[in-house]
Amino acid sequence: MAAIVYGKNTVNKQIREGSRIPDVKNFTNSSISYNQGDFLIFDTSNNVVRAPSAESEMASFLGIASLDVVSGFPRSPYSTQVTASQGVTSMEGPLYGDTFNMTLQTGTTINPGAAMFGAPVGVGVEPNNIVSATGTYQIGWYLGPAITSSAAGLVVEVAIGARWPAAASGAQYIQF
Repeated sequence: MAAIVYGKNTVNKQIREGSRIPDVKNFTNSSISYNQGDFLIFDTSNNVVRAPSAESEMASFLGIASLDVVSGFPRSPYSTQVTASQGVTSMEGPLYGDTFNMTLQTGTTINPGAAMFGAPVGVGVEPNNIVSATGTYQIGWYLGPAITSSAAGLVVEVAIGARWPAAASGAQYIQF
């Protein structure tokens, strides 16, 4: 039987680790699930922290998930999710200010220092940590060597910032 693979720790280097919402316990509900290493945004309509389903939602980008969450609870260490007996005291929020290993969108040509944009493929679709050299809402900067036409699944180092609370729509305001 194949092992189930969940999100992984994508922190490459700790530089100035920060979190806009250090404890997301009160910003989740039973419909929220995401994996460690996923992009996270603040959903202003529902006042929850969740994974984005499209690049257009990256205006309220908070950072990278530091833990797995299943139905509003940290992933259980047991083979069956046991939520009825869990009393959650706190849940670490999304991180920014460090460098993270992200998957580069296939076919991307990029140079060091280039702006990076999130390219989420959809909630629950893995990986939800794909970055692109084009987009509307910058989330960080590329730190590796020049790449011409990236191969599928190429992992690159990106300095990740936070966008929320967001500036004017489309503005490239990002805090590192």
